[in-house]
Amino acid sequence: MPTVSGPAAIPAEASVSTAARIGKNFSFRMAAQILTALINVAKMVMLGNYLSVAGYGEYVFYYALIPLIGSLGDLGAGVMITKSIARDRLMGPRYYGDALMIKGAISVVILIGVAGSAWFMFDPL
Repeated sequence: MPTVSGPAAIPAEASVSTAARIGKNFSFRMAAQILTALINVAKMVMLGNYLSVAGYGEYVFYYALIPLIGSLGDLGAGVMITKSIARDRLMGPRYYGDALMIKGAISVVILIGVAGSAWFMFDPL
């Protein structure tokens, strides 16, 4: 009996359906990103027309803080949890729960820090 050293042959019907599914997923994702970019540009134009130069600068400063605070929100635990789940899929729910607990604890610390510093830095309304 001859042995095959290469990968197993994939039926033509499976490869076409897989290619079609990948194409549809790619197209949907690309269309969603284009639509999101257009909405963001329109939002920035409207904000630029509505806010003054100082107001727009202040908005951009605080808007730039969002990804920074988001990346500090888990201190890299998300990457470690993702690697752990890739190694042992059966422990996925446990690792995911641990990640949520870490993110929640860090978020509470950040919230307390921001609320405490805001109390001293900003004037009351």
